[in-house]
Amino acid sequence: MVGSVRLGAAACTLICLVGLASANVPISNPTTLTSLKTILGVTVSYLIDGQMVAGNTSCTSQAFGSACLPKLHAANSHYKVMINYNVLSNATLESSAHVLLKVCYDKTSTVDRAWRKANNILVLDKQCPFTVATKATLPPTSGTATWMPPATAPNAGYFVRAYAICPNATLGPSPCGYGNSKGFFEVQQVDSRPTNLKGAVIGMCFAGPVLFFAYFGVDTLLTRRKASKMPR
Repeated sequence: MVGSVRLGAAACTLICLVGLASANVPISNPTTLTSLKTILGVTVSYLIDGQMVAGNTSCTSQAFGSACLPKLHAANSHYKVMINYNVLSNATLESSAHVLLKVCYDKTSTVDRAWRKANNILVLDKQCPFTVATKATLPPTSGTATWMPPATAPNAGYFVRAYAICPNATLGPSPCGYGNSKGFFEVQQVDSRPTNLKGAVIGMCFAGPVLFFAYFGVDTLLTRRKASKMPR
């Protein structure tokens, strides 16, 4: 029995050591954002409550709730981001490349949130969790795409980033350039639960403890009365 326990402890220790070692293995030749050139232009417009709205590039505020930020509701087909991208006139991109579109948290929405933290090493970056394009590839010269904020998109400010993906004999298809949209937008989670349902839930939450203590009080009172009537 003791031998089995020792063997199990040794196995757990070995697994932990292997996990720590693998976590600290350096990434060989990582692609970094600062190593990429800005070769793509990205513009956005919005479908808000079913109406087309031009992107407000003059709104440089990133703070969630800023008055100038276009406001989109999550998981609502009447709210979408319309994205246009193109290769800049002073840049070139090989015909075998394609474009990957991502939606990223703005800087203020990553503060004190390690799970949204930007990282210069792209494979470790957590700032851009949403992939826009559903096709395998988007043409490299120019194109359009639409993104409807999913139900999983939290309240935050966002922008769009386009990556040019080029063939790489060593690393496989890898980012070789990028571009960010000008201006920002925010996504709002909208509570679609009926007001009467929320009221009923709140009422039950209050009614439960009240009924419990009322029952307890009445039961105690009846028990005392019954005890007082018993012959001594």
